[in-house]
Amino acid sequence: MVNEGIAQSATVDRTKLLSQSYANIYNLINTRSNIADPKGASKRTFVYTREPHVQGRGFSSELFPFIVLKKPMIDFSEFSVSETKSRVVGELVCEVYSSDEMSGYHKNKGNAYFNQIVDDLFETINNVTNKTTLRAYAEGGININTDDMDDITFNNKTIFFGRFTISFDLRMVVSA
Repeated sequence: MVNEGIAQSATVDRTKLLSQSYANIYNLINTRSNIADPKGASKRTFVYTREPHVQGRGFSSELFPFIVLKKPMIDFSEFSVSETKSRVVGELVCEVYSSDEMSGYHKNKGNAYFNQIVDDLFETINNVTNKTTLRAYAEGGININTDDMDDITFNNKTIFFGRFTISFDLRMVVSA
């Protein structure tokens, strides 16, 4: 499913550093052949740019499972002598949520769905072809680390939760 406001994947440059680096990773994660929606639904939103309840939909158990990919934090270092080139390091927080509170066939499959999504996430980020594609877009050195894995309680319901940091770095022209 296409999320409006997210650019197509393309080369990152100084004019679209934040938005394009985000779009490239968002599009990689939002591709169902990379990370399958365990519910098998092709028309539902599975990857969000912010937590769904912020979008006014409430925190319905029918939203589960889902992924939230937050905007990147960007850091500049190692400037060239002319100060026109820099090493740029970015980090995005990716959160995965699942719950046993889904209805019908999906009830009590929250942990299994969570594990499936996390396994797909790690496989997608660590895939050599994906790394090569991102490097071609000037977004190299992509890596993923686990920040937090927990079961949390929300409205007396157990939610399986994982927070991951996806990092990348670039060496690019940052000023004209």
